[in-house]
Amino acid sequence: MKINITFSGLLNVIDGVTPTTSQRLIFMTTNHLEKLDRALIPPGRIDLSLQIGNATLHQTLELFQKFYEDPKLIIEMEFTGSLHSFTVW
Repeated sequence: MKINITFSGLLNVIDGVTPTTSQRLIFMTTNHLEKLDRALIPPGRIDLSLQIGNATLHQTLELFQKFYEDPKLIIEMEFTGSLHSFTVW
């Protein structure tokens, strides 16, 4: 389903067009903060900004093990160093 919305409409949705008693929690993610329109992230609109770097080799291995339960494949990837290709240092 595709929803057409203008940039102004998006800002209205984020800010809330009508007063409300409910609280909102909005997550915004990007790989290129410098490319975002400044109107999207002015002071006061974003309460907390976190930068999450690349996963370590250990974190990558843990995620891999959660998705792929074949221990033989995991041991083989550890041995050959194939897991290094999934991380950037």
